[in-house]
Amino acid sequence: MLNDNVTQGTTTYKNVQDTGKDTNQEKYMYIHTVTEDIYRVMKEKGITKADLARLMNTSPANITQILNGSRNFTLGKLVDIAQALNSKLIVKVS
Repeated sequence: MLNDNVTQGTTTYKNVQDTGKDTNQEKYMYIHTVTEDIYRVMKEKGITKADLARLMNTSPANITQILNGSRNFTLGKLVDIAQALNSKLIVKVS
């Protein structure tokens, strides 16, 4: 369940607490947050999905599937995306 947001600098972090409710909802919220962050960085840097695919040596279809949530991706793939975007990846579990 989304309880509140914490902002540090220009980044807003979403806080989630276990309420005993459907964890799939929380999972999709996290996926949505991560993919929206990727889209934001792409827009800021003027990088299209086709550009990102070229930078990662993969197909545009693969990038689309990752970004629309239909393809599960690993933390390693998230690192690859951040590196391709020349961006910093911050992952925190608390």
